[in-house]
Amino acid sequence: MKTIKLLVLVGSNRKGSYNVALAQHIKSLLPPEFEWNAPDLFQLPFYNDDLQNSGPPSQVTAFQQLARESQALFVISPEYNWGIPAVIKNAIDWGSRPWPQCPMGKKPVLLAGASAGPLGTGRLQLALRQVFACTKNYTLDTGDILVSFASKKFDSMGKIIDDDTKIAVKKNLDLFITGLNKL
Repeated sequence: MKTIKLLVLVGSNRKGSYNVALAQHIKSLLPPEFEWNAPDLFQLPFYNDDLQNSGPPSQVTAFQQLARESQALFVISPEYNWGIPAVIKNAIDWGSRPWPQCPMGKKPVLLAGASAGPLGTGRLQLALRQVFACTKNYTLDTGDILVSFASKKFDSMGKIIDDDTKIAVKKNLDLFITGLNKL
């Protein structure tokens, strides 16, 4: 069985984060051939072209190597002010360098997110599609994972307690995996 390496960008480190819990749930559903690589994005310095050109710090080169070796990308993130959290955008900026090699580019992306509101990170995912158009990443035509009203869908331990949400997450993850297998 061929290993499929995933680069997983989790856009929250808040204690009790619904998105960290969602990431763990998604990870638990993956078949064994998937290798989950979720680096601590909060250890990356803010993108600076001077750093890239003079030899980026070791945490950046390690991140870029993970991006280069991955076959697919998962972004599991909250939505901040209707957009992309800085930590996610920063990781994408580092993962797209050096240009034009773009270690993160030209790979399928699964978008997922949980929010307290009714749109379940839909605006974040729309904004990410625009950014990924530049890096030539693409989402498979399988549907994204959107968890709205997260406080009603997760328990205090971070477990999904809503059956419809469990079904939707599994269905969309399975569709993504099926789409990967067709590539």
